[in-house]
Amino acid sequence: STHLSTSNRRQWLLRAGAILCLPTTLAACYPNPLRLGSIVFTGYEPIFLARDKGWLPEQQVRLIELLSNTDTLRALAAERIEGAQLTLDEFLTARAEGLDLRILAVLDQSAGADAIVARPGLHRNHSFKGLRVAVEEGAVGAVMLGAFLSAHGLAVTDVQKINMTLDQSVDLFHKGAADLFITAEPWITQLEEAGGKRVFDSTEIPGRIVDVMVVRANAIEPYRDALHTLVAAHFKALTFIREHPTEAA
Repeated sequence: STHLSTSNRRQWLLRAGAILCLPTTLAACYPNPLRLGSIVFTGYEPIFLARDKGWLPEQQVRLIELLSNTDTLRALAAERIEGAQLTLDEFLTARAEGLDLRILAVLDQSAGADAIVARPGLHRNHSFKGLRVAVEEGAVGAVMLGAFLSAHGLAVTDVQKINMTLDQSVDLFHKGAADLFITAEPWITQLEEAGGKRVFDSTEIPGRIVDVMVVRANAIEPYRDALHTLVAAHFKALTFIREHPTEAA
C-alpha cells in the first residue's frame, strides 16, 4: 500500500507534533508540504505534469523551480528544500561532500538530452583546441566535457572554460561569449534554432548520465506519506505521457 494505516498515520502525526483531526480536516494535519526542487528539464517534466493534473496534492508536495542544479544542491544543503531532481553524478558528488541524501527513484537515462552545441561556423571535425567552452561546474558538465575532450584527444588545459549555469545558455550564445556550450534540453533546441551545431551528445556516452529523484535523509520519516505520493505521481504521469504523447506535449 502507498499509504500508512489510519492508526500508524495518527502515531506519526503525534511524533511530528501535529494534532489529531477529523478526517474532513485531515489536510490541516500534514506538516509543511515537502518541497521538491527542480530545474526546467525534459526528464523532470513528469512531476510538473502530475501537479497540473491534480495527482500531487499541494498540501503534501510543493514544487520549487530553480535555475540550475547548482542552485538545487545549495538549497538542499541549506535545508530550503527536502527533495530534488538531479543527475546521479550530482547525487554522488553531494554525498561525497557530506550531504546525506537518499535516492527515491531513477527517472531516466540521457540519450541526447545533454549535448555540446557549437557556435555557427564550427562543425564536428573542427579542431577544438584553444576554444572557449561554456559549462556549468558540476558533475554533468564535467562528465560531458571530459568525454568530449577524450574523443578529440584533448586535455582540459587545451580549452578555456567559462563558467555558466544552464539557464544562461541561450543568452551567452547570442552574446558570443563562448565557442562551445555544454547544455541540455530545452536549451539545446533553442541554440540549434539560432544556428548552433550539435557536435557531441549523451548518445555517445550511453548510460553515463542518469537522472534521479532524491530526498534528504532527515526528511524521510516526517514526510513518508508525501514521498509515497510523490513517487506514485511521477510514474502515473510517465505512464500518461507514454499513452497520450500528443496531449502531454
